[in-house]
Amino acid sequence: MINFRIEQTDVEVIDLCPVCDCVDIKNLSTAIVNKVEYLQTSICSQCGFVFRNRRPSLNWFIKNWSRRDETQKTERIDFVNEDIEIDRMNRYKKTGQFLKKIIKGRKLIDIGSGTGTGLKAYQDEGFEVVGLEPDPSRARVGVKKYGVNIVESTVGEYCHNSSKDKYDIATCLHSLEHFHSPLSIIKSIAKLVKSDGYIYIEVPDFVNFVSDWND
Repeated sequence: MINFRIEQTDVEVIDLCPVCDCVDIKNLSTAIVNKVEYLQTSICSQCGFVFRNRRPSLNWFIKNWSRRDETQKTERIDFVNEDIEIDRMNRYKKTGQFLKKIIKGRKLIDIGSGTGTGLKAYQDEGFEVVGLEPDPSRARVGVKKYGVNIVESTVGEYCHNSSKDKYDIATCLHSLEHFHSPLSIIKSIAKLVKSDGYIYIEVPDFVNFVSDWND
């Protein structure tokens, strides 16, 4: 069991809409633990963007991913949900089949590749794949189980440290909504893609965005 402690100083607050810089944002829900308001979801009254305007900082996540990874290794915790991974494999396979119809190149980078199941599906469809995943426990599964190429890095670090190589396509499936700054992330992803390349993004809808603490 891992206890993820959070203090008020670990929480950052966003006063402007990350998409259009509007100041008129309205609260939808708030999550509180030990009197710390660690999550707040709001909607921009101008562009309709739904986002976390109160959330743990990126440094908090990176620190606790490492803590979780050490605990999972020490206690040999198997956190992989096979049903979820089978669904992910099927979704990525269909995405890969679709992408092959619109692009000739096969050099692909996947942003937020998690346990690497999607990368394996892309690879099976004939793509030359690289995945970015800052959570070491998830990245390790993909490397060990599938032998795929996963770089333990944030998008910003990878853009700063990577070579001049460009990709034919970058995919970001149900990952963009987890990033702290989606607009800057998209700009960074664009730098990784060839001038005639593509960026493919999937995000969830918000039919049930206030149904529970996950929003």
